[in-house]
Amino acid sequence: MNDPRSRRFPAPRAGAIAIVAALGVVTIPAGGALGGDPDPPPGPIAPTMKDLDDVEPRAALRNDFDTLTPIVISSSGSYYLAENIDAFFGQHGIEITADDVTLDLNGFRILGNTEVGSLDGVHLTSGTKNVTIRNGTIEFFFGDGINALQSQNLTVEGVRLYANGDDGLQSGERTIVRACAASDNFNYGFRVGAFSVVTDSTAADNTTWIGFSASIGATFRGCTAHANGDDGFSTGSYATVENCVADTNSGDGFDLANGSSITNCTARQNTNDGIHSSGPGTITGCTARFNGDDGISVVFTSVISDCASSENSGHGIRAGSSSRVSGNTSNGNDGAGIYVPSLASRGRIEGNTVSSNDIGIDIDGDENIIIGNTATNNSTAEYSISAGNSYGGIINVAGTGAFATDQGWANFIY
Repeated sequence: MNDPRSRRFPAPRAGAIAIVAALGVVTIPAGGALGGDPDPPPGPIAPTMKDLDDVEPRAALRNDFDTLTPIVISSSGSYYLAENIDAFFGQHGIEITADDVTLDLNGFRILGNTEVGSLDGVHLTSGTKNVTIRNGTIEFFFGDGINALQSQNLTVEGVRLYANGDDGLQSGERTIVRACAASDNFNYGFRVGAFSVVTDSTAADNTTWIGFSASIGATFRGCTAHANGDDGFSTGSYATVENCVADTNSGDGFDLANGSSITNCTARQNTNDGIHSSGPGTITGCTARFNGDDGISVVFTSVISDCASSENSGHGIRAGSSSRVSGNTSNGNDGAGIYVPSLASRGRIEGNTVSSNDIGIDIDGDENIIIGNTATNNSTAEYSISAGNSYGGIINVAGTGAFATDQGWANFIY
């Protein structure tokens, strides 16, 4: 048996230097001096290490418990939290007075105290612009989580805004919000300015007011509003709402101002209307169910198409003047499947299916066209159409098997 202590090491090859350690050999080629190049280039030796600013070109933010000085960012640049930040009495957690600032919360929290009166979590002074806040939690402030009401071009990403005494976020024009959550704030979850875009975010259990609120021209995509104290979503004019959910809010699920569109959204179990629009606007491919008033309600000049409205305490669909209601399904509502109130005129009700409502299609206004609809199993009446409207013949085809009619605009009962 070989004894490893007697192991022989091969001799180094010619032209090399051998360094023998206790259990190994390191061979360095001849001329490869351990101290560097024996014939260095002329001139001073340049440093080979990076500056600290190159390794981490950001400034760290920490508490100052010695002087109780608040954190104020007054120069453009990139900053990050190196620990949780505690706000002091009568002060903001962090105040930003400069443009072009990036604040990375770095997974930490900015902590207020509503009992001692800390102000906003992050406060942007009037006129600031191009600020980004990301990746952390802001909670327990007497004021807002983030207050950027007088700022522009704010971006907020991956931030949780929790249990603040006013809004989770209030901001100015052209705000971008991505993948954020605002919950248990006393007033609004998110309140953003004109032409803002909010995506993949959640507003839940905000006590008094609205989950998502926006001024003119805002866009919401992939957002959820749950159990807020008023509407789930409330928009200014010309808003776009896509693939969003509003459920169990204490007002309307969606309340849309004139010129707005809503597509592929769900409104469920809200106290008032599932979707309410002042019009003109479009409502396409949406679902409204178990709401405390109408499933879908528009005031005037709207298009409601390819929607499903069921088991609401009011009407399935309420349509105002000059509206087109087509290709919808309305089922099991306590009121009418489709209702056009008095004074609502010049609408077109076409190609809808209504079943198991109180009245299938109820038209109290005048000068409307009602064609190509199908009604079944509605408890009081399949159709109730007042004088002064134009409609295709109402034909009962129940149990007739194959049928033919020369009335291409006929409305059917079965």
